[in-house]
Amino acid sequence: MLPRLRVLRVIARLNVGGPALHVSLLTSRLDPARFESLLAAGTPGEREGDLLALRPDIAATLGGRLVPIPGLGRDVRPTSDARALWALWRLVGEFRPHVLHTHTAKAGTLARLVGVARSVPIMVHTFHGTVFGGHFRPSVARSIVLAERALGRVSDQVLAVSPAVAADLARCRVAPGRVRVVALGLDLAPFAAVPALARSASPPPVVSLVARLVPVKDIELFLDAARIARGRLPTLEVRVVGDGPLRQQLERCAPPWVSFLGNRADMPDILSTTGVVALSSRSEGSPVALIEALAAARPVAAVPVGGVVDLLAHRPGAILVPERSAQALAEGIVHALTDGSFAAAAAAGRAGVVEEFGADRLVAEIERLYQQLWEQRGETL
Repeated sequence: MLPRLRVLRVIARLNVGGPALHVSLLTSRLDPARFESLLAAGTPGEREGDLLALRPDIAATLGGRLVPIPGLGRDVRPTSDARALWALWRLVGEFRPHVLHTHTAKAGTLARLVGVARSVPIMVHTFHGTVFGGHFRPSVARSIVLAERALGRVSDQVLAVSPAVAADLARCRVAPGRVRVVALGLDLAPFAAVPALARSASPPPVVSLVARLVPVKDIELFLDAARIARGRLPTLEVRVVGDGPLRQQLERCAPPWVSFLGNRADMPDILSTTGVVALSSRSEGSPVALIEALAAARPVAAVPVGGVVDLLAHRPGAILVPERSAQALAEGIVHALTDGSFAAAAAAGRAGVVEEFGADRLVAEIERLYQQLWEQRGETL
């Protein structure tokens, strides 16, 4: 019989984004009769957006399961990292987890080091994306790969949120034979409740991009595409939803018909008045913005990068443009807004998206994983 397992989940910070939503959901929804869960997290950086401040409902579901880790965050800072390492050392010693499950690179590094030293029975790490290429100079990227290879050898299971992320791990020989694809899971009920677009009417001439305003999201490419699309659709309304360090720069350069809405807690309402959701990123693990849009029965148009290809290939209501170019993305946006069949296809495909990326599927899959790993180790309390 499976004992009640203590699960300690660690993430660098609960900023606005997919990984924070994912870990919050798992922490609050694992079966309390079989699992005792804690979530350890650092502090979001400036302009990243604090998920718990934006979404008090998520903070309420976590209740007393959230443990702040002083010093833990995204950036590498030796003094802060040492504080975080000590805090994690104490927490692991006090909680004595059966399962240590880490998310994001920084948290995964520090917590797994502690896990090895503290002899935690089971260690799992989730890659929500990788930073092996294109994010840092080559020497730094090589160091990251070497570190992840070493950490992969002490991990019982490594999870990838999409086949593209798993392929990247295989290419870099990280945790060979230990990688499993477990798709992102989200609370999609509020998006599934958004009314589908009327079959007899064209979608509203509104394109929205939802993203952190950071270089990897390539907002400039989206704005260039929006300019081209507006040349074809003069009444096109353009929205950028999200915040980040590039916001002021982007607002200065953008035309006056582009609205910057910041981080929003009312995304279902935003999507209800959106005709198409676009994505222009240079890299993606599993794009939450597109999953939520499809769950709201809204067409999407996106460039072909990383997990976007896995998500949108043969997906009803989706346009995967042939290349990362402003012209190609603009054509995808215009096509989605002028061809009513995309709205109808998005409505027809909504149920499949909710089932594939919903909370229930994720929770059941992770619960089975923990049980399998525990049984494989043959551990007893």
